[in-house]
Amino acid sequence: MPPHTTGVRLARVDNIAALQSGFAQRTPAPEGSSSPWRIVLGRHAIEDGRIDWSNLPRCEPARTMERFAIQEDDVLLTTRTTNLRAIVARDVPPRTIASAQFAMLRPHHDRVDARYLAWFLNRADVRRRLRAIFKGSTIPFLPVTDLASFEILLPTIEHQRTVAHINDLRGRERELRARLDRALDVLVDAASRRLQTQRGP
Repeated sequence: MPPHTTGVRLARVDNIAALQSGFAQRTPAPEGSSSPWRIVLGRHAIEDGRIDWSNLPRCEPARTMERFAIQEDDVLLTTRTTNLRAIVARDVPPRTIASAQFAMLRPHHDRVDARYLAWFLNRADVRRRLRAIFKGSTIPFLPVTDLASFEILLPTIEHQRTVAHINDLRGRERELRARLDRALDVLVDAASRRLQTQRGP
């Protein structure tokens, strides 16, 4: 679709979202800690584009803890792995923070749709561009300062929501296909066992 019909422009990430690194936890909370704060680590980012909120480890509180608290529709981007993944935070438990393994992007909702932003950052070509600006040889990482100046294609907010909605439908289709495949596997296994029973030893 020609740019003039969709209002597509280039925009820096820091012009469309508030951006910061996650919380740098120096030492894990001791066993049996009663801290009300829990922390999301890189391993809690699931392949299907969700955060696994169950069994998050506790985190000892610090004075600035609130600034790292995850809010609904924040976009969390893994920055300490070349397997980059952007995830929209949904159904966020209270007093949950992002670790330093993430960059936290809080979209300006009048400029960018959170789902569109995550979809764009997850594109294979965009992830290649992001990997190209990684720093460090032993443990590669994506500096938040470089992410701030990274440019993305930004159509109108209406077009962004359309793209995000289509992507949601594609995700739902994949989920239904996976459920159907599992159901068919169960049916085939049951039919095979029935046939074996009927034939006898």
